[in-house]
Amino acid sequence: MQKKVDLFGCEVFVYVVLDPECKGREMKRLILQSADEKARWLGLEYAFLWCGVMVLVFSFEIVLGDVAR
Repeated sequence: MQKKVDLFGCEVFVYVVLDPECKGREMKRLILQSADEKARWLGLEYAFLWCGVMVLVFSFEIVLGDVAR
């Protein structure tokens, strides 16, 4: 996803991307940390949504295909 925004008075381009490898590592870490705490399992579903998600900010527009590489 790409969006042009005003950030502190400067026009920038924001890209939201998903890194599948990072998602796997982060999900594994969350599961291992929560294995003994059943109460925390309820919050894991929300946490899993954000695993591997990165927000990149550029001062110039780039081709969407270049972001994913």
